[in-house]
Amino acid sequence: MILQPSSFIFLVAFHIAGSAGENVTLYEHASSEGEFTTINLSGSECFNLPEDWYDRVSSIDTNNSCVIVWSRSDCSGYPERIAPEAEYSSNFQDLDFNDLIRSLKLCTSPTELSGARFYGVQEHNFFRQTHQTSSINGDNENLHQAAQNHAEYLVKNNLPLSSSKNQNLAEVIAWTEEEAVQNAVKTWYEEERHYDYGNPSFQNDSQHFTALVWNASSQVGIGVKWNPEKVRFVVVANYDPEGNISGQFEENVKLPKRRQPLPVRFYEHRFYEGEEVLMEVIGGCHNLPEGWENRTTAVKVSGWCLALWNQAGCTGKPLKLNYDVKSLVYLNFNDAVRSFNLCSDVYDSIE
Repeated sequence: MILQPSSFIFLVAFHIAGSAGENVTLYEHASSEGEFTTINLSGSECFNLPEDWYDRVSSIDTNNSCVIVWSRSDCSGYPERIAPEAEYSSNFQDLDFNDLIRSLKLCTSPTELSGARFYGVQEHNFFRQTHQTSSINGDNENLHQAAQNHAEYLVKNNLPLSSSKNQNLAEVIAWTEEEAVQNAVKTWYEEERHYDYGNPSFQNDSQHFTALVWNASSQVGIGVKWNPEKVRFVVVANYDPEGNISGQFEENVKLPKRRQPLPVRFYEHRFYEGEEVLMEVIGGCHNLPEGWENRTTAVKVSGWCLALWNQAGCTGKPLKLNYDVKSLVYLNFNDAVRSFNLCSDVYDSIE
């Protein structure tokens, strides 16, 4: 329902009817301009935009709520979290998410938590719900205290980090404890691009990711401490029950909901000419087949956000695409593609 500023009586009635949830307003143009629609969100319910609002939203007023927006209906596709007072909420062009929204929902996180603990639980659940994994709670004070004690112990003794099955560790640069915890969780999730879903098992280069999304883990404890020697924060996450259990990976590490088989076409020449190769992305990192290394000039990504890399294994120099490209020459990436994965695998490690 599109609401005009003159629709005062209807707006009041809508607000009263939807007072049980949180109202957010979506705008057609940047800076909260143009036509708009107000949506009432509650709990973990997913709201699909009306068809006339598909791929149309350019800015949002979250009314001090945390909202996750999605590029596909039913809260699938590529997600972005819009936190309260986010600078880019007034212009999704700055987020590379302009005219891409089709569904949205509230972030889920225990309201009684505060500070670093709140952001730690919230960040975990942001990624866990993407993998159709149960939400994790942060209401175990003993688990939080154990994580905090360990963070302080590591800093006091200036020890190197060594994760275990029920624990994730990270050293990160940040301005605040809250930002440090957010950066740490994102860093752990970046390992998802290395996880081989075809071989569900413990894998050294993705152990932090699998602990993060482990379905059987129902509690997380967060600890954070500034290390003046390394000029970094140490962040600790303890999990209960512990994850990364041998023989249980298939049922506990699930494919992301956004990862239905995604067709991607690579072309030898610009304007989609010459030979082509069709590949389907389901999860993790994909290397181009033999004979296609450093050969691609045009790409069709089918409206998804794809990260291209100039080295095998999704390493080296990246390029983010969320639209079809007729010629990589103009992006200084011609004949440079060797591997690729979905953008959310690298989160915001790509500028």
